[in-house]
This record gives sequence, structure tokens and C-alpha cells, in this order.
Amino acid sequence: MNDPVQAVRAFTPQPGVDIPLGITRPLPCFEQSIVDLELGSGTGMFALNYAEQHPERHLIAIEQTVNKFDTFSRAVELQQPPNLTPVHADAALWVERYIPEQSIKRLFILYPNPYPKKKHRNLRWHYMPAMHAILKVLQPGSSITFCTNLRWLVDEAAAQFDKGWHLDLISLGSIQQNSRAPLTRFEKKYLARGETCFELQLRLPE
Repeated sequence: MNDPVQAVRAFTPQPGVDIPLGITRPLPCFEQSIVDLELGSGTGMFALNYAEQHPERHLIAIEQTVNKFDTFSRAVELQQPPNLTPVHADAALWVERYIPEQSIKRLFILYPNPYPKKKHRNLRWHYMPAMHAILKVLQPGSSITFCTNLRWLVDEAAAQFDKGWHLDLISLGSIQQNSRAPLTRFEKKYLARGETCFELQLRLPE
């Protein structure tokens, strides 16, 4: 944790690798819609609420874990939000394949797996080579929201996104219980335990 900023090797997707589309609902028209992206949507609490609260926007929410995505997908089929596309895929590969460059306005990374072991450091989103491809799909001026209950992780992510990826650091604050409606099931659980959660807000430079 002493030197969190590091250079990240270039993202080089392997040609010919089959990456299924992984959707049961259509993707938006990127040229005509305001499109946002969530990486690691879990069982979909944030995605479903966000789609309801922002009918003028379209959210693509990606989850790789089978059980979590099945729960998410069933909720989507029950509620039928017209502006939400759940995707069952590895986001690191899927985004580069299916999302056009400069088409996403907001990016959400909410309570990701922290991969706390040193040998798994490069699996954290802010150190992943795939972040090269993910940042390319963001429009200039797009916002990035990163949340976690781990102080060391949010500090590390802030440093890497700022100095390593050259994003603008907008704010880094704590979230206390009852300060807002929980965004995800993880946030709800952590706050109910009395833990402090943290929210990092960044922006892709114009």
C-alpha cells in the first residue's frame, strides 16, 4: 500500500476469442440514447433502482457470477424496466467488444471484490489492463463513481485513477448510516453493521 500508483500494461484482447453477447434484452441505440454503465452489478439492486429513477437514461449493467446474474435477470423480467440491459459476461472483455468508443456518460464501480492479497493486485479494477478499454468507451467529461467499505482500497483507487489514469479527482467522502438510501445490498449490509463506506467521484477530462 506504500506506493499505490503503478503503470498498467496495455490491454491487448486476444483475436478470435468468443465473447457471447450475454443479453436477454436489447442494447440501446448508442447514437440516440444517454447510456451509463455499471461494472459488477451483483443481484441488480442499484441497476433496478437507477433505471426507475432515471427514465431518460439507459443503463447497461454487467455481472459475471452465474447465481447473482440469475437473480438479477429474474428481477428484470418481473419489473420490465425499458431502459435497463443486464449483461451476463466478463466485463473486462465484453466492454471492448460491444460498446463503441466515447458512448458512455456515467460509469459505476460499486463495492467490487477488493482482491486483498498482493498477488491478486492486478485484479482490482484500477490496476486492470482492461481499464484502458473501459476508459475509451467513456465520453469526455464522463463521471466515474467508485464505492467500497475499505479505506485502504478507496485511497489506493483514488491515487491510481488520479496519477495512473490521469482522471480528475472530484471528491472522496464517507457514507454514514441513514445519510442516504443504500445503493447496493453490500452497502446496506455494511451500514447496518455500523461500518463506514466510502464514495470516490472522478471525471474523465474534457
